[in-house]
Amino acid sequence: DDPSFSECIMPIFSEHCIECHFHNNPYSIMPLTNFTEIQDKIINGTIIESINREIGFMPKNGERLSAEQILIIEKWYENGTPNN
Repeated sequence: DDPSFSECIMPIFSEHCIECHFHNNPYSIMPLTNFTEIQDKIINGTIIESINREIGFMPKNGERLSAEQILIIEKWYENGTPNN
C-alpha cells in the first residue's frame, strides 16, 4: 500500500531498466539511475505509459514487468513519488 523508493522502486529499476537506461549509453535517451531521474519520468507519465503498452512495452527486448511490479510503481506514483 505504501511502497518506498529505496526498498521497492529502485530494485525494480536496477533489475529491469538500468541495463539500458544509464548515463553515457549512446543509445539511451532517458537515464533512470537515481531518484530524481525516475521520479521525473514517473510524474510526466513516460514510464507508466511505457510499462503498460501492449506492443513495444518496456523493458525493450526483455520480459515484461510483472503485474505486481507495475502496481507497485503505480501505487508509488499515486502516493506522490516520495523519496523514502
